[in-house]
Amino acid sequence: FPDGGCYHQYQPLTKRGNNDIGGGFNDDPCWLIFGTVAYIKETGDFSILSEQVPFDNQPGSEVSLFEHLKISMNHVINNLGPHKLPLIGRANGNISATVFNKLYKELLTLSKYMAETVKIEYDVRHITKKVYKAPHFLFLGRNVNFPIALEGALKLKEVSYRSAEGFAAGEIKHGPISIIEKGTPTIVLMPPDELFEKMLSACQECRARGAFVIAVTTQEGAQKAKDCIDKAIVVPYAGEFLQPILNVVALQFFAYWTAKRLGCDIDQPRNLAKSVTVE
Repeated sequence: FPDGGCYHQYQPLTKRGNNDIGGGFNDDPCWLIFGTVAYIKETGDFSILSEQVPFDNQPGSEVSLFEHLKISMNHVINNLGPHKLPLIGRANGNISATVFNKLYKELLTLSKYMAETVKIEYDVRHITKKVYKAPHFLFLGRNVNFPIALEGALKLKEVSYRSAEGFAAGEIKHGPISIIEKGTPTIVLMPPDELFEKMLSACQECRARGAFVIAVTTQEGAQKAKDCIDKAIVVPYAGEFLQPILNVVALQFFAYWTAKRLGCDIDQPRNLAKSVTVE
């Protein structure tokens, strides 16, 4: 846009080229700058800076992408906050005051919920006693909890040397479900949100194929899922966007006690370095 804002058009990786799939939203002008830099760094293609791009898709308003970047940069520099940092989110008009206040209140309660989550260690320790000898583990999550499933699998691999993989729960029937056999520990991240029923379905699919399903959920979620899971790791509910932080704590306890039962050196995992000096 002429004022320096930009429009981010998102296409899922599996749907590129399909004009019927996708969505867009106004984003901070920093996005255009960082996105372009990331593209050039990855491809080495500086010619993109010369491409003619219209303002707000208006024919006849084309200028080079480089000029758009200059406009965005000026917008960022001239709209710094009191700490001399770019304004994003509510400060730049991208989320409403109502959403901002909701997230702010949730953030203030995070320390309390973290303190409660730490108390689940004994429960996690008890659960690992049933599964620590398994050769392979699955971690499933959706939306903001998908990266947490990846993190849980990574932590388990790092300290226990067990094979572990994280997947988006909606994709399990496209391949991952084939590796489930009787007793395969499957850790499912399923907070009581709008995706809970879909995660419940994933639990049923995995359990029907012999998986030992462990749900990371709230007390309410554990009660609803009791007929579809084998064990539950119960954490408090801190809200959609903060819940992954509590789930990480639960999965780190899971990795720790699995490794501990296997006799692994948790403080000095094999083949890992504190810093990487070669690429």
